[in-house]
Amino acid sequence: MPHSTQTAHPDPKRPLRDYPLKVRALFALALTTMIGVGVALSAEAACQVAYRFTQGSWLFLSEPEKPALAFDRHPYLVGVPRPHFEAGIIKHNSLGYRGPEPATPKMPGSKRIVALGGSSTYCTGVPEDATWPAMLQRDLGDGVEVFNLGVPGYSSVENLIQTALVISDLRPDIAIYYEGWNDLRSAHIKDLKPDYSNYHPRALFFSLYLNPVPPRDKSAVMFFLRNRVFSSSWQDPVSHFSYEPGPGALTDEVDPRALSLYERNLRSIAALDRSMGVAPVFVPQVLNYAKFTSNQPYGWMPLIKDKDVRKLLAAYNATMQRVAAELNVAFVGEVLSEDFPPSAFIDNGHFNQAGSARFAAILAKYFEQHPDLR
Repeated sequence: MPHSTQTAHPDPKRPLRDYPLKVRALFALALTTMIGVGVALSAEAACQVAYRFTQGSWLFLSEPEKPALAFDRHPYLVGVPRPHFEAGIIKHNSLGYRGPEPATPKMPGSKRIVALGGSSTYCTGVPEDATWPAMLQRDLGDGVEVFNLGVPGYSSVENLIQTALVISDLRPDIAIYYEGWNDLRSAHIKDLKPDYSNYHPRALFFSLYLNPVPPRDKSAVMFFLRNRVFSSSWQDPVSHFSYEPGPGALTDEVDPRALSLYERNLRSIAALDRSMGVAPVFVPQVLNYAKFTSNQPYGWMPLIKDKDVRKLLAAYNATMQRVAAELNVAFVGEVLSEDFPPSAFIDNGHFNQAGSARFAAILAKYFEQHPDLR
């Protein structure tokens, strides 16, 4: 009989034990690999779904990290806007702030106003002529300069440092402080330090993209293992550093420690301004509360559920009002009476052009009604 050149196929009815040991080992390895891949894919799918329901977005669709371009490291302000930076709608002047170049020295007879705060003063998301400081200058007319010293992420701690060490070169007559949002983010951090340094500055460092950040997890399994299983502490979603939640975390309770530090900072700011002959003006925080309905934190304030933000921020605004009354500091409470609909914002707290115009108009009217500030 001639020799067959056809490849022999395993007999499906032949018991596995009748095959050579090497063949059985390869079969077992292949089967184990298939089962392992199936289990891993199932676990990843389940964790991706869990992440979607707990965080509000799909982890695998998370945006890539932004490059470090617009901000430079700073030894005690963490980060500052980079001078002469320009990209898209964002442009910094030679001092590193949004807005026109300041006249040096100040024009005789002019009134100079500096606006301090976080990203809601910097006005993330709108061009130069649509920021509320730019619109305020337009509303106040000739003879008034308004400079935007807002920096994304800055709290009353950074604004206190700016007041003590930075604004003197500009020789302002008035300093506006739009505060609250970025101070509330440090609420319920365990053993919060007086300078916020065990949470806020470290998170600010990464949110300004001052250093290449760890690659964001695409695997939901790894995210949950690192953040919930093998870590006894919580982790910041951007930088991945750990922090400890304190009493009252994820409740609607006011953190007395954090609120007392905020009050201290406001009192210090007012004292510093007056020592330089600058009139402080306090402005309470306005947010788009239609965005704050979730039973989970949205990330920037990691230990506060969205639905509790309005109540807790009201405590900060009330503290600002009380401090202003006790120190005889101007307080523009009218912004809280104004109806800022969701259509006035580009997101959960940053004004669009229409919102900036309404906000600036309230401030301008306040100045007009208080001649001592003009």
